[in-house]
Amino acid sequence: LQGNVMGNRLKSESFFRLAMLQKENEPPIASDRERVDNTARLLKFSLNVDASQVDANFHLGMVLLKQQHFQEASTFFSAAVRVAPEFVEAVNNLGVAYDLSGQWNDAVRTFQRALSLRPGMQEAVCNLCIARIN
Repeated sequence: LQGNVMGNRLKSESFFRLAMLQKENEPPIASDRERVDNTARLLKFSLNVDASQVDANFHLGMVLLKQQHFQEASTFFSAAVRVAPEFVEAVNNLGVAYDLSGQWNDAVRTFQRALSLRPGMQEAVCNLCIARIN
């Protein structure tokens, strides 16, 4: 059983690395949308093998934000934060996803949490101000 878990983790890590290479090295003839879609597909493969991967959850959340799938992005940022509660960038981007999906109270609370993790974080300060306006 332990060998199977290690094998799955290795497969998952391989898909994640492939997704990151895809994101960075897509040929120039590929459209931005194709590049983003391919990256999302590879990250989802990676998470199907091991859903607890913090980096894959975070990067898929970023891809989904770019695709304007805000509620779905919040699901993946939440998964990253569940595994790594001190990952302030994931916390901040969870707040962004909440804000863009109209969940302003959750956004404010989440930006405040980011600021408790990293006081003075410029992105979180700006995002908190915007969320409070909404």
